[in-house]
Amino acid sequence: MSKWIKCIDDNYPNIGEEVLIRIPVCDDFNIENGTYKGDGRFIGAWCNIRGKGQAYKVTHWQPLPQPPED
Repeated sequence: MSKWIKCIDDNYPNIGEEVLIRIPVCDDFNIENGTYKGDGRFIGAWCNIRGKGQAYKVTHWQPLPQPPED
């Protein structure tokens, strides 16, 4: 199982890589998939669907798990 990686300095995935992201929301957080755009910016599914086009403030990320076999 992958561990969460803190978003600091150059500790980011490759540009264009889809990963799990942890997003602070009020006093809690959301976890969803997102694509790394470079310069510390991620775009996630919710952001794209809502059409806001703004990058998320992501605190941590990790590689996507392997898909199910069935």
